Amino acid sequence: MTEFNLQQQGACRPARGIHIVIAGPGTGKTRTMIERINNTVKEYAVRPENLLILTFSRKAAEEIRERLTASSGKDYDTAFAGTFHSFCLRILKENSGLYLSNTGMRSFPDIIDSELEESIRQQLFMQEPGRFMGIPYDAIIKIMNRRSPFPARTAVRLSRSGLFTEIEKFREQYRQYKLRHALIDYDDMMLHASELLAGNTEVRKKLHAKYRFIFIDEFQDTSREDFNLLTNIAGKDANIFMVGDDYQAIYRFRGARVEYLVNSDKFFPGANIHKLTINYRSHSEIVALSNRFIRHNSFRSKKKIISAKGKGAAIMFHRAESSASETDTIARILAETDKNGTCAILCRNNYQVKRLQRSLSPCRTNLLCMTMHASKGLEFDCVIIAGVSDGIIPDRDTDIEDERRLFYVALTRARSRLHIIYETDDKGNPPRFISECGYSGR
Repeated sequence: MTEFNLQQQGACRPARGIHIVIAGPGTGKTRTMIERINNTVKEYAVRPENLLILTFSRKAAEEIRERLTASSGKDYDTAFAGTFHSFCLRILKENSGLYLSNTGMRSFPDIIDSELEESIRQQLFMQEPGRFMGIPYDAIIKIMNRRSPFPARTAVRLSRSGLFTEIEKFREQYRQYKLRHALIDYDDMMLHASELLAGNTEVRKKLHAKYRFIFIDEFQDTSREDFNLLTNIAGKDANIFMVGDDYQAIYRFRGARVEYLVNSDKFFPGANIHKLTINYRSHSEIVALSNRFIRHNSFRSKKKIISAKGKGAAIMFHRAESSASETDTIARILAETDKNGTCAILCRNNYQVKRLQRSLSPCRTNLLCMTMHASKGLEFDCVIIAGVSDGIIPDRDTDIEDERRLFYVALTRARSRLHIIYETDDKGNPPRFISECGYSGR
């Protein structure tokens, strides 16, 4: 893909106001955003320091900065390209006096990494473990960190037990510890920056004046905290360009809210909507299968992805009677796969990944085996989706539409070969997601 297609050209064209690009897998969304940034700089004579480019990972931010420089020959070092968290930290540092007076801390806080956070919370937990009714630390932390709602029955049971009350007390205990010791974690960066902006008009005005154009990648991963921050940064006459795909919104458990993209007209009245629907990654058989599957979700944007590559893919379903049978099937597929191509095995959870890595390591030394979540943003000539069974994918404790989006991500990683390995139930029926792919299991 060298030239921009008509859809991409429309999205690349510089313009003021709010613009949202809903981009399917393999449709060139990052390339389109890079071109949009370069065109905006040319059209409006914008200095790099007046650009704000927000992503959800440091790796993505670095890639965008490198591609901007490579594509334009300009130096983008002074542009802010980073995560929401890193931008929040910059806001706090640039307004440190105000921040410290708001929080009551005597010095600018140190940042807690995940290891120190774990240590502090374990220490606080062990002071009074009995209040958690015998539930182990790991389970309490999992509940405490959960950002999506529990199924109704589970929520009622936990609420009646008094566990939610104890967890809230524990959360407050942890918050007070951080304040006393001048420490912040990643969630605090977002919360404290939003509070500082919400309470200070002058700081908001300063940011409005500085960042003339805002660009956001992977907009489907936006949380309530991210959205509130964006609202405070942008101002009334904001120029915001957002790219995302609600079909690939897989981080609800981290607080992402796909409705910001699906119901964008509600949150951004009058926004210009662009759609990228031409997939340059996968052959048409894979695109058709993934289209058919994701249509089972009712809460989604309306778009139909088409393949630019045409026919030429092979899709195969394999029934496995046991774990040993699954391993043998994967070993056979790997033996028959072109060694010059790329191949990955995708699973729903880490337990499956570790089991397959142990059992398959003799078959292929450079074995790529990862969770479906970890595969987001990647692509391979051949994809093997393993361990598909009801209760695993879809997971019992996760919203069914979230699970479909995750399975959709797995399906759309494949360029030309897709193998799906599944287990039937006691009556020989295929799992729900296999049926929803249009395969009867016979």
